[in-house]
Amino acid sequence: MRRFHVLFISIVLWIPFSGVAQNNYISHTFDGKQLIVCTDSGEYVLSALQGKAFKLSFANKRVYSNKIYAPVERGVKELRLTESKTELILSSAEVTVHLGKSPVSIRFDYRDEVKLTGLEFAVSGDTTIYQYRMKSDEKIYGTGARALPLNRRGYRFQCYNQANYGYGMGADFLNYSIPLIMSSEKYMLLFDNPARAWFDIGKRDVDRFSFESLGGNATVYFFADDSYDKLVSDYVKFTGMQPMPPVWALGNLQSRFGYKSQMQTENVVDSMLQAGYPMDAIILDIFWFGPQIQDGVMGNLSWDSIHWSEPERMIRKFRDQGVKTILISEPFFTKKSKHYTYLDQHGLFGKNADGTTMTLPNFYFGEAGLLDIFNPEAGDWLWQQYDALKQQGVEGWWCDLGEPEIHPDSMIHVNGKASEVHGIYGHNWTKVFYDHYRKEYPDERLFVLGRAGYAGSQRFGLIPWSGDVGRTWSGLRAQIPVMLGMGLSGLAYMHSDAGGFASGTKNPELYTRWLQYAVFTPVFRPHSDSHAEPEPIYYADSIQDIVRHYIKLRYAMLPYNYTLAWQNHRSGEPMAKPLFMVCDDPELSANDSIYFWGDNLLVAPVMRSGTGAQKVVLPEGTWYDFHSGELIEGGRTIDVPVTLSDIPVFVKAGSFIPMISPVQSTDDYKTDTLIVHFFPDPERKASNFIMYADDGHTFGAYEKNQYELIDFTYKNGVFTVKNSGYNYPGRPQKRLLKFVVHQPDFEKVKINRTWIKPEIKEKTTSFIVNLPANRTNEMQTR
Repeated sequence: MRRFHVLFISIVLWIPFSGVAQNNYISHTFDGKQLIVCTDSGEYVLSALQGKAFKLSFANKRVYSNKIYAPVERGVKELRLTESKTELILSSAEVTVHLGKSPVSIRFDYRDEVKLTGLEFAVSGDTTIYQYRMKSDEKIYGTGARALPLNRRGYRFQCYNQANYGYGMGADFLNYSIPLIMSSEKYMLLFDNPARAWFDIGKRDVDRFSFESLGGNATVYFFADDSYDKLVSDYVKFTGMQPMPPVWALGNLQSRFGYKSQMQTENVVDSMLQAGYPMDAIILDIFWFGPQIQDGVMGNLSWDSIHWSEPERMIRKFRDQGVKTILISEPFFTKKSKHYTYLDQHGLFGKNADGTTMTLPNFYFGEAGLLDIFNPEAGDWLWQQYDALKQQGVEGWWCDLGEPEIHPDSMIHVNGKASEVHGIYGHNWTKVFYDHYRKEYPDERLFVLGRAGYAGSQRFGLIPWSGDVGRTWSGLRAQIPVMLGMGLSGLAYMHSDAGGFASGTKNPELYTRWLQYAVFTPVFRPHSDSHAEPEPIYYADSIQDIVRHYIKLRYAMLPYNYTLAWQNHRSGEPMAKPLFMVCDDPELSANDSIYFWGDNLLVAPVMRSGTGAQKVVLPEGTWYDFHSGELIEGGRTIDVPVTLSDIPVFVKAGSFIPMISPVQSTDDYKTDTLIVHFFPDPERKASNFIMYADDGHTFGAYEKNQYELIDFTYKNGVFTVKNSGYNYPGRPQKRLLKFVVHQPDFEKVKINRTWIKPEIKEKTTSFIVNLPANRTNEMQTR
């Protein structure tokens, strides 16, 4: 019924482009920073904000635009205004806005290049609409998590966070929508409106874009820049930078639905470690607070003492093993839970129109109330429950069902109806964690998983995942566009339940391919329902050997991956990038089955059963096979033979890839010994890579000058290692570096006036140096 209901609404809301009631200019005022234009339908307000955003809002007696949800608030810039009979022209240093008078229609130019024309605002009944004409060859990306091609043009779908159980490729709605688009014309539009809404990107009319919402905040922000990297960076800086996660977030985070007792959980952790799998966390699903699923005690937020008799001892044991404990919680409180009465009596649930608690009788887990997360008193109360668990040693948090999964439009929150604020529920839930950590644990990094949020949730440290994906090949194929789409929307840590969560039977081939892919994603977290074990120890030895190798590779790549986390924190650039973002090649815009992991690695996961050869599009340039070291010319599509042991991964020529010997836990991660792989570019003499290091757990280490940068450079036969930065706990005074050059190019290396003979193999040349970690060091080769 829900799907038929949504389809009906979307048909009613569609309004032909030519049929929109037009706004005609009456008058305007301008104070040097803000232009207010009065029309016969309402009032437009335009301003340029500090940074690179241009703000446009519309308001009248029925429409408001005074809310700020996604942006980090900032001041406005000085502007210039000129006027003619037909238009007002508003200019900042780089952006010019042309506002036509009759009817009112808006054009955005960036550095004299027309980016967007004919932007109009209209109201039809309870629906508000922003719309304009796209260029004929324009591609539209973003919009959050969608199991659709990266180019969303030709689709119509809801912008509304909602669960999609067992989905696969083709699902146009998932748990995390973002009211943001990025154009191939290198501009972005952010509609700062969390209300129920729809995107129509050339579905009804091939050249028409529209954002249609059921009321809500009628404000849109425009960004433009010279490259995709800069554009994403502008947007992320505007909505808030992602804090550095704890380094253990990049390790193996083992999960399932769900571990039912302390004994079972301890057995799994011990067995994983004994089998030689690196591991950094164990994640406990709903059974930690009760044995029942339906009609249970969701909302207790305390241990089921029958099945978890000594949780603090268990947590300490895991911590001594390098394994952190993460607990799930939900915003729903069933009537059988011990907190329901208190929350009901204190008015901390979402309400009916008469002020009474709205109960949800059809909630899967039992009749329940939904916490009004927007109520500061509710947030403070919730934090008290979390803090008590933190005192027991819990180190990470898992926020589930935070769309919220059931959220009637008529529910009343302290800040409005559910239909208007639905999109920021998960956003505010994450903010509760972030604000209290900053107040009570200011030096500690937050780890919080959430499957729903809003534009800008990254600034609260949210680690999103892609929901209850089907355990199918289609579910696996959906993950690349979901991950890349979210990265372009500012959420760089999107990842999946590795192995697949729902439906489908246990499939060793699918499991292996999914975990191989997950090694090259922001978070590695195997998870599944009860029909297929997510832990590798329950698979055949042949599968275990492959998976163990890849998990160890994940740990070996910690220096590279942690640097990607820093790059994201510093500039907002995604960790995983679509081909067109790195190569800026329009021909690659349709490819969403291959992606860059950072700027140096190209990953082509195997996503179909029985694949014996994989077609891989290699961009222009020279590439190395990551596994074999084979040198390959790009600018073409190649067939790569594959076995179950590996997926195709390629290294861009000229790359440094710093690595370590695998460790059992990130507790053991140190940078005093590095294995630095270098892949020379035959066409380029100079190469460099800047690696980031800090203590891995201090919040704001980069801003507090508690970090170092290690700049690896190769030019004209000379390797240079330049250290800069500051002291931090654990910073090594010396570093042992093993350089592995992926060509047997030279016979001698000069170190401190002494020539040494490197180790020369068929495809590599290696040499080891022990260097002070506080100065520039050079190694000459010949």
